[in-house]
Amino acid sequence: MSTLLQDQWLTFYRWCDEDDFKAFSAVGVVPFFTFWTINGLLAILETTGSPASLLKYKIQPNKPIPIETSRLLRCLALSAFNLIVMGVGANFLFYPILLWRGCTASDTALPSLATAVYHWAVFFVLHEMGFYYSHRLLHVPFFYKHIHKIHHEFQAPFGLSSMYVHPVEFIVSGSIPTLIGPLLLGSHLSVILAWLVYTLITTTVDHCGFHFPFLASAERHDYHHAMFVGNYGGVGFMDWLHGTDATFRKSVQYKRHFVLTSLQSARQIVPGDKDE
Repeated sequence: MSTLLQDQWLTFYRWCDEDDFKAFSAVGVVPFFTFWTINGLLAILETTGSPASLLKYKIQPNKPIPIETSRLLRCLALSAFNLIVMGVGANFLFYPILLWRGCTASDTALPSLATAVYHWAVFFVLHEMGFYYSHRLLHVPFFYKHIHKIHHEFQAPFGLSSMYVHPVEFIVSGSIPTLIGPLLLGSHLSVILAWLVYTLITTTVDHCGFHFPFLASAERHDYHHAMFVGNYGGVGFMDWLHGTDATFRKSVQYKRHFVLTSLQSARQIVPGDKDE
């Protein structure tokens, strides 16, 4: 990586007294504030319906905006609990395992770009597999009733609802699939940090309820919330492999599942039924 990045990382590591635990703990603040900053901005749209010009990008326009205050506060409380209490707990739980696997913040040189890309590719595949199977397991009636049903309270999801999950789900279907790649490869903390920020951004986009231009489409996971079936993975290759996206592929939402490269909404480009 560049000398500038290397120097900045060493400055950060010295600020942490060259202590790996302090570095791992401090790094956790970055994805935390990334999540709350993005969702704070989305909350303005979700609670006020303003700016109105963005409402045309809502995937389920028949669902009300603004979101009911009581539901929003309930979602806010559980999301904060998961990110603060469960997140800190996961840090203590996984830190010794990460160290045992060789993860560190203290290397004299940051990983090369090629190494970082290779690690991310492995993270991506393992995360998709881990999330798919754990998520599909949570749709088994017993686990759905006692754990996953909380997350599906919102048939039309919104950004904060991405963390509105049972604490068990937060660990089993969130933390473990996200960290299994870094644990396997013994990745450097800088690579893990970028990965954590990426996963929190993508899960927010997947749940935001809007199909915004120039961002990844949220149609796929939104369909899962609306229909309660299929699309158990994040990006889709595991669903394709197991045939659990067959219904989605026949839907108008599938035809809208692409990156918008203009300011037209997906509904304008691919019209559907008037009663949608």
